Amino acid sequence: MQFADRMKQFGQGIFAKLAEMKQQKVSEGTEVIDLSIGAPNIPPAPHIMKILSDACLDPANYVYAITDTTEILQEVADWYKRRYNVELDAKSEICSLLGSQEGLSHIALTIQNTGDLTLVPDPCYPVFADGPKIAGSNLFYMPQKSENDYVINLDDIPADVAHRAKFMIVSYPNNPIFMRN
Repeated sequence: MQFADRMKQFGQGIFAKLAEMKQQKVSEGTEVIDLSIGAPNIPPAPHIMKILSDACLDPANYVYAITDTTEILQEVADWYKRRYNVELDAKSEICSLLGSQEGLSHIALTIQNTGDLTLVPDPCYPVFADGPKIAGSNLFYMPQKSENDYVINLDDIPADVAHRAKFMIVSYPNNPIFMRN
């Protein structure tokens, strides 16, 4: 199979590299604590597993979910209000995803055109840059430096870059991270 030309801008993924490094260490007999992908290493609480297993037995749950239910959207809005004191419009500001990476990889496709500019934190989770790249966006990396407590110094973004940018991803360095070379 021949991949699309746009895929030439991507090399081996960081998680594949880390998996290879882990496998090498394990094969050498080294005990490895794997913090690479951030996947849970403990099961959910028993009451959550019970609710999920009960839901599997309900035939009403075996239909295509074309849209989110009003109830789930309102529950999410209520949770954000309780947790962060943030008001969200359940009808227009919330949608469910199959996972955060899905949302992060696709959001650029919905708001970026080829050649648009995205401001990306550096270091960052790989999908922060990969999603905009797939959309054909140009990237400007905003360094998060230890001397600034890893907060982006907005004054370091050139005025012409800030003016041209259509999309800015704001985050903080965490595990896993990818530092641009």
